[in-house]
Amino acid sequence: YLLNKEQYKISIMPDLLLTIYDLGGTTSINNKKSEDYILCRKRLYEKAIRIQMENKKNEALRIIEKIGLNNLRHLGSSSRSEVFTDETNVFKLSFFQSVKDKKSYLKEITPFLETNLNPNYFYDVTLVCDADLYVIIKYKYEEGDPCEEYSLEQITDFLSECWISKIIIQDCKPLNFIKIGSSIKLIDMEGSNYTDNLFLNMCARMY
Repeated sequence: YLLNKEQYKISIMPDLLLTIYDLGGTTSINNKKSEDYILCRKRLYEKAIRIQMENKKNEALRIIEKIGLNNLRHLGSSSRSEVFTDETNVFKLSFFQSVKDKKSYLKEITPFLETNLNPNYFYDVTLVCDADLYVIIKYKYEEGDPCEEYSLEQITDFLSECWISKIIIQDCKPLNFIKIGSSIKLIDMEGSNYTDNLFLNMCARMY
């Protein structure tokens, strides 16, 4: 009931089912739930989300292995994607709720599909699989360091390359980059059609 109320489509395992009596739910004169109830509700929610994410990762791995890719190492997850590597390439599988969402994603990655972008800042992306409600792309794997923040020089160099290549990055937060040497390199390849206005907005967000 609680998870349905949060609009999450999660199959709840029997050992996760708790009633308001199990949670010690009471109300105060201010009509607020007891601290025990709130704490248990939070734990239930967090555990269900962990199960959901693990199921998504396992489903992605099953799909990738089905097309002949085995012995992959899991690199990370996002709300709709799972990322793996065979130490030569990175494979990113993205799930979609509708064909419309998938088409929008394919449009976003078009600027990176087997183009001649500067390899110091961008990866050339190859479309591996285009199914009904998921897409698999791949790009070269490189050892790098997580990018928690970027310097003014790194931002300036990257934005200059974006302007030269007429690339607009929709989500340019540091976590969507890795550090390779002294440069930052984009690992979340989702773009938009170039306009000067969008480029100025991107500059403002990165600075």
